[in-house]
Amino acid sequence: KAFFETFAKLYVQVIDADTAAWMLQIDTHAPNILRVNVNAQMTPEFYEAFGVQEGDGMYVKPEDRLVVWGK
Repeated sequence: KAFFETFAKLYVQVIDADTAAWMLQIDTHAPNILRVNVNAQMTPEFYEAFGVQEGDGMYVKPEDRLVVWGK
């Protein structure tokens, strides 16, 4: 749990809507909220650490999660 909380704190960003729209046009990287949330949603440890279950906002079905190194 501490790992995911610390990871999220590394990318915390507060910007207004105009700045966000501008950044989407010029920055090739995903917005910070996606860089944190999507990565977390793909790992079983995230679900264990926070007790995320089907129906929760950050839940992704296991068959829809990305697998990078064949686990």
